Amino acid sequence: MKKYLVGLMGLLMASLCFAQNVPIRTITPLPIGLRAFSSAPLPNGDIIVMGGTSNSISASSTCYRFNYQTETWSSLSDLAFASADMQVAVLDDGRILAVGGTNDFISPIQSSQLYDPVSDTWTASGSNFESLLDGYTRFSLVVLPDNYVLLSTSQGEIAIYDVNADTWTQIDPGPIDAGGSPAYWLPEQQEIIFTGAGGQIYIPNAIPTTGALFYLDPAQPLIPDINVMLEDGRVLMINTELNFNNEISIYDPATRTASIVGEMPFNAGIQTRNIVRMADGKVLSFGFGDPTAPNDTKIIQVYEPETNEWQVVTYSELGPFSTPHLHLLPNAGILAISGGPEPSDTNPCWILNNEGPNSIQTNLQTTIKLYPNPVQDVLFVEHAPTGKLDGEYQFILRNLQGQTVLQTMLTSNQVNIPRSNLSSGTYFVQLIQHGHSLIHLPITLK
Repeated sequence: MKKYLVGLMGLLMASLCFAQNVPIRTITPLPIGLRAFSSAPLPNGDIIVMGGTSNSISASSTCYRFNYQTETWSSLSDLAFASADMQVAVLDDGRILAVGGTNDFISPIQSSQLYDPVSDTWTASGSNFESLLDGYTRFSLVVLPDNYVLLSTSQGEIAIYDVNADTWTQIDPGPIDAGGSPAYWLPEQQEIIFTGAGGQIYIPNAIPTTGALFYLDPAQPLIPDINVMLEDGRVLMINTELNFNNEISIYDPATRTASIVGEMPFNAGIQTRNIVRMADGKVLSFGFGDPTAPNDTKIIQVYEPETNEWQVVTYSELGPFSTPHLHLLPNAGILAISGGPEPSDTNPCWILNNEGPNSIQTNLQTTIKLYPNPVQDVLFVEHAPTGKLDGEYQFILRNLQGQTVLQTMLTSNQVNIPRSNLSSGTYFVQLIQHGHSLIHLPITLK
């Protein structure tokens, strides 16, 4: 394998002259060494880390908050019950649903808990889904409109959680070989795509009790390893199995078809790398730093969907030893948290694509003003000190799941928000000018 990596690195080094600059900085590590933890963004752009295990035996109930402005960690209230390896869903109102997991990596936890970031409290659900999971198994979560959450398991079951009623309802849509694979709610089509078993579509009817499920025919080249939704609503998928078949597939919801579009230049095998969509719409890949061959694996890769091209960046310090958690921050930086503790018994952390408090991204944000916040129907955008916008801007509004809900060209300082189509809650505003992301900030819709 190392001979292969050395040869591959020669090819990658030849492409470095085309690479964009992706700075990387080591920051304060997670205060406790954790494995199998979960993480999610909070409404203001901070990141919460929850659960996991610090001793590989029993689950933890600890929670920590990463403040993206000070780049520091602080403790939050404990989980309602300890759990590791949970799946999490960010609701439209900013609350976080943490589902299932395990306390001993043998038996499943068949309940969920809800976090309120305003009161910093966790509440165990009054309803559970014990009929779904008769063993410790994979499952996936998808947030539906009106704060419903769909759960699908690798055993073929589907249940829907009604947040307002605090109830789980099991439904019987038929066989679902793709259950447990990554799934996405497609707002334009009002349906879910499951990325396993050649692709399956679920169309909810009378939520939360009925829906229609069917296979894509013919089966599509969908890849359930690592994937992310692109700005235009398509889904990017990458094969990271340890066979160096690094195929990339893109699913187009408009046609319900997928195409193999190329290969990722480098991967170190399954459960070593992760990807995240950047503020400018590109996709960043970061992960595994092999201590036995550090010069072969210290690689950041950036994918440009419009041109279907990869750019490769190397860095000097050693990266994570396991799959990192990656989160886009409001200042356009990316927080990377090592997926497991290192020999120092902490989870190292890095900031990618942001050079610190004096970086261009941070300085630009101090010159852009959004008001009122919360906003009812009209949002005003001003550029200090003149209060005028210089030129034409692309305005993008995304929900907490990263889905684009409004996109328009901004030629004045006023944006009309189509409230008939949007629920109250937290959203992120992004402004792009000449291909450069200027801000990526949260606002609240009343």
